[in-house]
Amino acid sequence: MHLSDQAWAGLLDGRIACLFGVGPAALLSRVGVPWLVGAEAMVRHPCAFLRRSRACLASLFADYDVLTNFVDARNDAAIRWLGWLGFQFDDPAPYGPDRMPFYRFEMRRR
Repeated sequence: MHLSDQAWAGLLDGRIACLFGVGPAALLSRVGVPWLVGAEAMVRHPCAFLRRSRACLASLFADYDVLTNFVDARNDAAIRWLGWLGFQFDDPAPYGPDRMPFYRFEMRRR
C-alpha cells in the first residue's frame, strides 16, 4: 500500500470490504500495477462489490495508460472478476518464489 500513489478502502454497511489501489510499475512509467485485498464483507455481498468495482476502474486509469499485474492461476474467482472487468490474460507461467503458475493480466485505456 505504501508504494501506491492511489489507495482506497471499500466499505459495505460501514465495514471494510476491501482495500485496493494502484502504483507505478516503474519511475515515470505510464504503466500502473493495480491490487486488491478483500475481506469477508466483499464475499458476502458480491453484487455490490461487482457494481462498485467497475465504477472504480476509471480512477485506476487516472495516471496510467496501461494496468497490469499477476493473479494466481488457482484463484478462479479473481480470474472471473478480472475478465468481467475486461482485463486480458497471458498464458499461465511460473511466477514468484515458489514458481507457481500465475496469469499476467492487462488492460489498456480505452
